[in-house]
Amino acid sequence: AALLAEPGRRSHTVAADIASASDNARMVEEARRIFGRVDVAFLNAGVLGPMDGFAALTAEAFDTVLRTNLYGCFHALKALQ
Repeated sequence: AALLAEPGRRSHTVAADIASASDNARMVEEARRIFGRVDVAFLNAGVLGPMDGFAALTAEAFDTVLRTNLYGCFHALKALQ
């Protein structure tokens, strides 16, 4: 938020787990409360996961990638409806 601070600009930060539906809902609620509406959503959170090859990939690591990269966007878009 501090990097965006200039006259005539407003910003706000929210700590959240992007893979959480309730955290996404809270982020959108806060944005609407503070700014009145959400015109644009830049849903860029993501993780790569382990880079040791498919044989080394665990179900837990794959789940983290899916929850962050796929479900994170899904939950944000649902919250923005």
